[in-house]
Amino acid sequence: MTLAVTCCFPWLRAPEIARSLPSAVEVVSGVVLATDSRFSYDDGHRVDAGRKVYVIEPHVAVVFAGDVTAAQRALSDLQSFIERRGYGSRIEMAQVTQQFLQQAYDKARARKRRIGRKSLQPLRMLFGIYDHRSRRPHVLAYSSDCNFVPRTGSGVHAVGAEIDVHNFFRALADRDGDRGTVPNTGLDFQFDVIIAMTSALKSPSRTSGIGGLIQTVLVNEEGVSETSFSHTSGDPTNPSSWAPRPHISRMWSKIVPQTPGATSHERISKALRAGAMRQTRRKCLLCNAH
Repeated sequence: MTLAVTCCFPWLRAPEIARSLPSAVEVVSGVVLATDSRFSYDDGHRVDAGRKVYVIEPHVAVVFAGDVTAAQRALSDLQSFIERRGYGSRIEMAQVTQQFLQQAYDKARARKRRIGRKSLQPLRMLFGIYDHRSRRPHVLAYSSDCNFVPRTGSGVHAVGAEIDVHNFFRALADRDGDRGTVPNTGLDFQFDVIIAMTSALKSPSRTSGIGGLIQTVLVNEEGVSETSFSHTSGDPTNPSSWAPRPHISRMWSKIVPQTPGATSHERISKALRAGAMRQTRRKCLLCNAH
């Protein structure tokens, strides 16, 4: 199972950061989402090129762990619904998202039964949201373990195999303790998350379900910025080995079902041909903020 995390910063460091800044300077806030990129198929083979982080809206992104087909179907349905939804609609998006997740998971379970398999991986999904009303980030969490009832929280959240989650939290705590300087930008916190993810992916005790590239996005008041980073090449402690791409704010990435056998490049080309990346000025629907 994937390791996926959402980290609302400055997590527990706000008082420390505030003391280090001039009185007129605010402590930055936002949310970092990160995941590995390994897809594990029923026949046992694995592909380290799966996409598991998506930009849903200008200030909303999502990561997931668990059944890939159900997750992609639910997110695709959610995006289609948002595109059709009228501006100013009062529909409660948290409950709509729950319904799409329930429907997609039920379809995935029925498909498994038709082919003679009774077991279905659990599905856990974390939405990282920056709310303009409160100027604060929060996390909206869904899990098949509780019928996808939405739960709202802040701080650091991780889903995946227990040992992988433990390794991530331990690495993030170590990074916090070893820091010689106080983090004061979103990229500082994003880099800390990347370091912790790298440690979890390299841990001797990691599960076989995680691997490949680290995919990460930063969501804050300015929108969403995406960072490409590989834990298998370059030095994770050297910022020059990873390059942020801060210009995809207000861009949507259409979800393309990833069928076994299709290469990552073929899927990307298909998405681009279909006009996958589209600029929008819609308001944030999951938190009903502009």
